[in-house]
Amino acid sequence: MSITACYAMDLYCDVPGCKHKMPWQYTGETWEHCARQARRAGWRINRRRHTAICPACSGKPDKRAPVKMMVRMFEASGDFSEPYEVTVLRD
Repeated sequence: MSITACYAMDLYCDVPGCKHKMPWQYTGETWEHCARQARRAGWRINRRRHTAICPACSGKPDKRAPVKMMVRMFEASGDFSEPYEVTVLRD
């Protein structure tokens, strides 16, 4: 017989007047695992004060979001190519 345990964290934004009142849920083996997922998504969490601020209100970008950047390649002829946009995916 095995015992299965799971921790679920339901987050709501604590900023007064926040228009993003939808619940967010993260699951993991421990509180720290759930908090790590939420913080990576941009949440600001304070365990001592029991507060959470959503990514839209905190101003923190989602660390998993794709990043667009301009790239110029160095050609064999010694010149740089024309700049072009690439999207970098993070995990």
